[in-house]
Amino acid sequence: MFVFAKTVDHHVSSIFGKLDARTREEAAARARAEEILIDRSSPPAEQDPVDAQ
Repeated sequence: MFVFAKTVDHHVSSIFGKLDARTREEAAARARAEEILIDRSSPPAEQDPVDAQ
């Protein structure tokens, strides 16, 4: 599969616009703040054993 760079640029620009961001870092920060993007760099919170069933 091949994707043109222009296509990627278009989609990235669309995401920036929806998040009102100017950089990838700003877009990621806003997505995390809106809970659209989950930060997986930290270990997951422990789940309550009652909820795990």
